[in-house]
Amino acid sequence: MNKSKAQELAEKFGLAWTVEKQPTARIEGGFTVNEDGTVTLNEGAKLLQNPYVSIVRPDLDEVFASMGTGYEPTQNIDIISKVLKGMEPFGDKLNMTRANSINFGRKVEMQISIEGTTKIGDDTLTRYVQIIDSNDGSTGLMVGIGDMVWRCSNQTYHFKKSAQFRFKHSFGMKQQITLLPKVIEAALALSMKRIEVYNSFVSTKASRDLAHGLVRAMIGVDRKMSQLERSELSTRVLNMEDQLYSDIYNQMDEAGNTLWGLFNG
Repeated sequence: MNKSKAQELAEKFGLAWTVEKQPTARIEGGFTVNEDGTVTLNEGAKLLQNPYVSIVRPDLDEVFASMGTGYEPTQNIDIISKVLKGMEPFGDKLNMTRANSINFGRKVEMQISIEGTTKIGDDTLTRYVQIIDSNDGSTGLMVGIGDMVWRCSNQTYHFKKSAQFRFKHSFGMKQQITLLPKVIEAALALSMKRIEVYNSFVSTKASRDLAHGLVRAMIGVDRKMSQLERSELSTRVLNMEDQLYSDIYNQMDEAGNTLWGLFNG
């Protein structure tokens, strides 16, 4: 039997496995654990089902988490199938370039590259669709556009990602997954708008003093704090602050004193 494209990709990226909801139970009364690992209930004891389930990867016998019965797991093959469906209108302009699982499958990431690059000032921007899901309750299913900026002068890049669309692992998850093709299309539309914003950043002058507000927004401190306040900061925080200022100013030196330079820092 011919394999589907989704199955081929799942096998290629090591995602050809499933996740199950398995009921859990508790024993009310006494019991005995036998040598072979089986359990024998004492007379009058009861086996009662718990109001939560285990999320299990059966091929590894790996238990990811205990969740409420309303939790609805997603299957890699279903997500890949819907992603491929969403890519169809774009032909060869989209290509699934990377997918992997983390910590035995507790988290799954997929990346779809968008053909071609975009110039923002003197920088080259590569775009991709990022899909992140979890099987341990740490996140829902997230879809967004990521940007990789490669600065030709020093061959460094800054990786930035955001999730514009999020879906919870609830009873409606199966229905929500059917929306993935439209979500991918919408994410690409947002990407085009973002490019317009980036280009406006290139021509918008920005004072280097704006770095203070940016650093404070990120780590809660900046160099405009009083000496007394700064004397109470740990070495770790001061090192983080120094690194952020260095990154911002280096990028503004490269891209100019513009919002684009500030943003890249």
